[in-house]
Amino acid sequence: MLKEFEKWLTEKESFLRQQGFTIAVSHSPTDINKPSLCVDMDSDDYVGRIVMWNTGECQIEIVNVETEETILDDYRVVSAPSEFDKVFCLMHLVLSK
Repeated sequence: MLKEFEKWLTEKESFLRQQGFTIAVSHSPTDINKPSLCVDMDSDDYVGRIVMWNTGECQIEIVNVETEETILDDYRVVSAPSEFDKVFCLMHLVLSK
């Protein structure tokens, strides 16, 4: 699941950069029970993070930089790579407000 997520993210990266986000991707150690991929997305107004575990579990967080208010804190289980777009749409919807 993590390789598919990273591939999907690569496809979305240029769009996110055009929207003013800087993106940093980090991997957990591979020798742990539940490896993950963490994506930090920062802009002038928001700090966002998606953590995707190899189990399909996904945590999405978005915080307003100015107010420090949590705009989104969502946990879901992604069962197929085709669901990655739902994660992206949820984030984009929140950030477009």
